[in-house]
Amino acid sequence: MKHHLSEDQIAYQARPFSHTGRLWGAAIAACLIVPYAIWKMPFWEFRDAVIFGIVLVPAALIGLLVVMVRRLLRPSKKYLEGMRLEIDRHGVWKEAGRKRSLLLGVRLVQSVDVYRDRLNVIQRVVIAGARCEVSVEGLADMEALVNDAQGTFPHAEVNVHRGER
Repeated sequence: MKHHLSEDQIAYQARPFSHTGRLWGAAIAACLIVPYAIWKMPFWEFRDAVIFGIVLVPAALIGLLVVMVRRLLRPSKKYLEGMRLEIDRHGVWKEAGRKRSLLLGVRLVQSVDVYRDRLNVIQRVVIAGARCEVSVEGLADMEALVNDAQGTFPHAEVNVHRGER
């Protein structure tokens, strides 16, 4: 059975520029604090302010570069809408576009951990093997995933964890 991402998860992962609030907050703080510090510390000479600026400008450029690279590496909404997780007799597969990759083979599966909140809603499912695991959250129907995993991996131990929220 194929499982799709939920609309909320797609919107969350494809949100535009989520880091800009932090970037603008840091920039405003720097623009307010640096002149105030220079004004309040009169023992600073012009040479010290120039050296401080020489350090501050590359740091700001590196921060902006990190934000832009993270934005470029974020998957598109169309890609996320086409992403599916499939559990079949061979194991757990991730399918996106024309690419299909095996995440965990059926013989490696040892346990299925189901994490629920206080309202008994499934937050996360971890299908674990001896050395690796597949952690899944944000699917449209998490209950169907658990039922599918229990039916496909009858030898796996199922653990239910209830968390506080």
